[in-house]
Amino acid sequence: MAKAFYILDGHAQIYRAFYAPFRDLTSPSGEPTRATHVFCQMLFNLIRDRRPDYLAMALDPPAEAEKTIFRYELDEDYKANREPAPEALHVQMYRIVSIVSTLGIPIFCLAGFEADDLLATIAHQLRNEDLDVYLVSRDKDLEQLLSDRVCLFDPHKSEVIDPTTLLEKKGYTPEQAVEIQTLAGDSTDNIPGVPGVGIKTAAKLIRQYGSAEAVIAHADELTPKMSERVKAFADQLPITRQLVTLRRDAPLELDLRACAVDRLDFAAVHPIFKELGFRRLVEVLGSFADGLTRSPPTAADTTRGRDETVGYHLVDTPETLEALVTKLRKAGRNGGFAFDTETTGLNPVAADLVGLSFSWKAGEAYYVPVRAAVGKV
Repeated sequence: MAKAFYILDGHAQIYRAFYAPFRDLTSPSGEPTRATHVFCQMLFNLIRDRRPDYLAMALDPPAEAEKTIFRYELDEDYKANREPAPEALHVQMYRIVSIVSTLGIPIFCLAGFEADDLLATIAHQLRNEDLDVYLVSRDKDLEQLLSDRVCLFDPHKSEVIDPTTLLEKKGYTPEQAVEIQTLAGDSTDNIPGVPGVGIKTAAKLIRQYGSAEAVIAHADELTPKMSERVKAFADQLPITRQLVTLRRDAPLELDLRACAVDRLDFAAVHPIFKELGFRRLVEVLGSFADGLTRSPPTAADTTRGRDETVGYHLVDTPETLEALVTKLRKAGRNGGFAFDTETTGLNPVAADLVGLSFSWKAGEAYYVPVRAAVGKV
């Protein structure tokens, strides 16, 4: 079975954590920590639930080096419509990067290139390895990278997007993604496309004509208004294509062994979490130290003494949930069972439920995850 390499789209996940519908948190010293907590919860859920063999994170260049990104040389108005990030985000971004680095997760950041280009480069460098690569992001810009060995993974929905899923959900293939974005542009990054053409219209045109250039070549076959807009966009097309196409040749060196999850140092972040007041996450660190990152054990994997079977079970499908309910009914008739809750904090009023654990005999337990870092899974 192929091993799994997960690469986090760093800034995207940090922004998502910052704007997550989660209560405000501050450390004992007054440092804002909501995004930091949500990000770390997401990261640990990913490690626990997805069991990656390798893990890394890619970041955009820092603000002072942003203009070195090659896309600004193509278009000086690239991302000109973006508002400056809030100061509270900057504080937590630096803290998150420090935590990730302290854990020992390699961080890739390179002047001249955005994180998406680094994700594309890493996926390209791993193309001949026996690895399944998961880009931890839901960014549509990364759809062009999907293949039989490269997927998108949304940690907040626990959703994997592969080429088949992309076609089913959006109606186009990874090979068509650049063509579609070339026509549609990207208002988020201030990349011009054909005025009035969104992703759905662009996808329809690409399915009909095959490429952005072919759409322009057949502009006279379109409605008069669309024809006029497409022809007006013709001169801009080469620049837009370069802006939306991810580079796969960023000059970075990937040391696969350095990305191995079994090298992570969870104990190293213990004092940081104590400083931030992350009491529940401190407990999670203890779970990882006890071997939670290893492959999930089955009922026959380990034993206590000579004859006692030890089994730990993840209840993550309707079938396993139904089986658990049946066992709980039986246990209730035969003396009862114990249960515990996994929450986002120790304050019963403010905490959110993460999962439930059940056990009715020594050495056997069941865990039911009910929430990820944000939202239900």
